[in-house]
Amino acid sequence: MRTRPTDVDAIAISYIGLGGIYLELRNYSQAISKLKRSLDLFKEYGDIHKLANAYVGLGIAYQSKGMKEVALEHYLKAKELAEDLNDENVRKLVDINMTSLERNGKDAPLTFT
Repeated sequence: MRTRPTDVDAIAISYIGLGGIYLELRNYSQAISKLKRSLDLFKEYGDIHKLANAYVGLGIAYQSKGMKEVALEHYLKAKELAEDLNDENVRKLVDINMTSLERNGKDAPLTFT
């Protein structure tokens, strides 16, 4: 049985939710694993808004692991998508997390959903 796009969307949303849970638990490796899976699925089925959120989540996870350069790459990808979508909420979320990154993570990163 072939998976329908709506089923894949639900699966991708579940992965992004699991990524958020692992972020809260500070299990960053698992968060990254789940968020990468959601990212792949959102890319495959073209949900750009959720793709931007997945990039923000990955940025937060990498920032929390102390991987600033990788975090910045993900934040910049999210910001580019937010600008393409004209999505002020995602843009603000990215800006806040990038400010935290510039301050050496002294401000706690925000949630991404």
